[in-house]
Amino acid sequence: METRTKVLSVVVLLVLVVGAASAYYVLEVAPQPDMQVTAIQSGTPVQAPQTQTVLSQGLVSNSGSFSYTANLTGSYYLTFGNSFSVFSSKNVGVTYTVAGKQYKTGVSVGAGATQTIFVGLPSGGQVTGNYSVSGGSGNDIDFSIVGNTCTETVPFSFTIVNSGSVGGYASLAYQSDGSSIWTNRYYVAAGQQLPVSGSGNLLDCNTHTFAAVVTAQQKG
Repeated sequence: METRTKVLSVVVLLVLVVGAASAYYVLEVAPQPDMQVTAIQSGTPVQAPQTQTVLSQGLVSNSGSFSYTANLTGSYYLTFGNSFSVFSSKNVGVTYTVAGKQYKTGVSVGAGATQTIFVGLPSGGQVTGNYSVSGGSGNDIDFSIVGNTCTETVPFSFTIVNSGSVGGYASLAYQSDGSSIWTNRYYVAAGQQLPVSGSGNLLDCNTHTFAAVVTAQQKG
């Protein structure tokens, strides 16, 4: 009786193992979609340059301080204006910090003139500092920060090809230098293809490398 029980246990165990292996095999060989991106084309970017005063303190006497965090990559200028003065020149000593590095400089601003100090900032970059003014009867200067920035919209097109034997969904990304600037998800039937077009936005007008990639796919 004991031997028979052992035999039955072995048979049951074998059935379970074979069943599990069969299920695993079915899952492994089950047909899947095979999504690829072809015919990728990037159009001519539409650029939007802009010059604007991003920080204005107006007329400041004796000394002042400033802090500005850039929303966009661009060329920024610490601007010292003496247009309100008819005769007197102003001397300005400036200390400022960008990306952890401190700079010390000075500018002489003639009567009716403006002097600037260039500061390049990436998106999210910050410039902080202080200045002191001497000259004329008020030791005063008109201070502002002026930014020259540029954004652009990049049009593109590509084709999704499903070489698999079943239909499915493809998650797509259009990337600039490896970072996604556009994403979407599409269904493509087995053996079919789907043309796609769209556009992505960039916070600068620099040269970039673009690519369209399949980030995920699943049976539909």
